[in-house]
Amino acid sequence: MPTISASALGRDGKDWLKSVTLFAAQTDFTEAGELMLFTDQRQVAYLEDLMWDQGYLDTKQMAGALQLLRSNDLI
Repeated sequence: MPTISASALGRDGKDWLKSVTLFAAQTDFTEAGELMLFTDQRQVAYLEDLMWDQGYLDTKQMAGALQLLRSNDLI
């Protein structure tokens, strides 16, 4: 949500935010790195279509990627 809010403020010419820090947030998937081990472009397109139809990404879809990681990787 912070990235959407910051983007909307910037788009609208509001200078309320001087900086935004996003700790461990994947907001740009042009170079997704290790995340690409768990997904491919076809899956990304499917999720984008799903989000477009629903208006959001359901927690079940988000949980699917996290379940592939070891618990130590989440700390």
